[in-house]
Amino acid sequence: MTCQIDDGTDTFSESGRARDQNDRAGDQNDRARDQNDRAGDQSGRAGDQTQKEPFRRLPGHEYASNYPDPITGDPLQIYPSKVPSDFDSEDDFWKYLDALSRRNNGLPPPRPKPAGNEISPRATPERLPKPASRFKATKSRHLAVRLTEADYELLAELARAHAVRPGTMARMLVVRGVRASAAE
Repeated sequence: MTCQIDDGTDTFSESGRARDQNDRAGDQNDRARDQNDRAGDQSGRAGDQTQKEPFRRLPGHEYASNYPDPITGDPLQIYPSKVPSDFDSEDDFWKYLDALSRRNNGLPPPRPKPAGNEISPRATPERLPKPASRFKATKSRHLAVRLTEADYELLAELARAHAVRPGTMARMLVVRGVRASAAE
């Protein structure tokens, strides 16, 4: 059996040194490209303030897939929760909390409210309907209300937010409306 004696040269370390030198040269090129990118970003910021940076997901963060952030319009950040110091104002923080609460309760994002001129004025009836003569007002508690599909969906959304059935929510709203009108 013969044994070969090492002559002292380490072929692995020599090839490793050459590889390290190539890596260093590549790193320097990467740094130069990064500096050029930063310079381009800064010059772009000085000229046009209206361009918005594209949304980037941060590692370790969880976002809602189809629920927009009320401030930026990007996907809503669910985890980790944001803190008040992450926002420009306290109102923005409360808008974020409201959106997060609605998302966690399974409610859709709020619809934009129409402006005053977008709402058509309702025609007033020419005369008031006759009261029911068969029953006294105190004993009759039945009220039939017809709603459009959109109004019923809005009622059902409110009912889910208050954890009651849509019929119960309708009764609550009618009673509050009657009492508010009587108070005026």
